[in-house]
Amino acid sequence: MKKINPKYFQLASEVLSAMGDMTRFKILYELTKKDFLTNSEISENLDMSKSAISHQMRILKNLNLVDYKKDGRNILYFLTDPHIKKIIQIAIEHVDDFIY
Repeated sequence: MKKINPKYFQLASEVLSAMGDMTRFKILYELTKKDFLTNSEISENLDMSKSAISHQMRILKNLNLVDYKKDGRNILYFLTDPHIKKIIQIAIEHVDDFIY
């Protein structure tokens, strides 16, 4: 078996820690439902201020979990990798399995 670089463990831990925050998990979940969302849409869906969403998005972007593109005056956020969507779905399925 291939030995894994310890830096990978550190980064993976940081990613899972970021995803473990309920607000960030909800944001990521929202992004699994649509390819692109604006800060306003996320803010409205989660009933949170735009500044609170922006703060969380910076954390997610720094870990390369989300990115954005500009569309005129709008900033559209999206998941950077299909694995993120799978991780969110698996976490929800896992909870569903042990609750029901």
